[in-house]
Amino acid sequence: MKILSIKPQQAEMTRSLLMPELIDAIKKDLPVTALVAVENGRAVGAIGGAADDEIFRILSIFVHQNYRNRGIGKALVGEIENIVESTGMLIRAEYTRERSDHESLKHFFSRCGYREDIRPIPGYYIGYVSNLVDSSDRAILPELCRILPFSEVSEKALEAAGKTAREADAYVPEGGLFSEEILRDISHVVLYDGEVYAFIVLEQPSEGMLTVEALYSRIKDRGTMLAMITAAAKAVKGRYSPDTKIAMLILNKETDRLMQKVLRDAKASSFTFIK
Repeated sequence: MKILSIKPQQAEMTRSLLMPELIDAIKKDLPVTALVAVENGRAVGAIGGAADDEIFRILSIFVHQNYRNRGIGKALVGEIENIVESTGMLIRAEYTRERSDHESLKHFFSRCGYREDIRPIPGYYIGYVSNLVDSSDRAILPELCRILPFSEVSEKALEAAGKTAREADAYVPEGGLFSEEILRDISHVVLYDGEVYAFIVLEQPSEGMLTVEALYSRIKDRGTMLAMITAAAKAVKGRYSPDTKIAMLILNKETDRLMQKVLRDAKASSFTFIK
């Protein structure tokens, strides 16, 4: 068995082994690390992940059912660990309940020396467009305050907003707020006197799936934030079918409360293991 790095031109050969979002990232030559286990010329297992600040996250791992219990999965994890160790980053393994084999994965990562990280707010949520509701009825916007899609905001204002967010250690998508991946008619901002004070970024990593990539605010008015999120939700409902999935990473309790008001019945869907 050989373990090889997956190049953009080889991504399709592992589509049945890795999550679609990771495959798309490999094809676009984005900064992800992905490996494939090959036996007798056949791809039998694969693993992939990406670095986020000082943490490398294993986001996808799969071994073909006919090749399990032969140490291939542990070998893939070990090879990723060797790569990450040289960078000095911490390593985590993350996966969601969307996978039917999530229970066996819990045991697998435990055998690889990982332990489950129990957080107050499970970070990854899954909902559907059909769950989106209008929660902006009580929002009264301050004077000079407008909520607009990215497509109607000047490049200068977006560039300044991205810089301010980064300075506050908030997440901004790679490529900034001009990334080609951003859905510009759906992602929205709070514009106050010509300056962006808050934004929500949505992308479509694969067919039938939307992701809330970033949510940032310099304001403390929950009503205004809720109005911005609802504006984005309305734009989504007008363009996507009810069964389209919406995935989001919740980082704090305030964001959790806001998103739960707009995306009702979203399910916590993540496990995180640390070593």
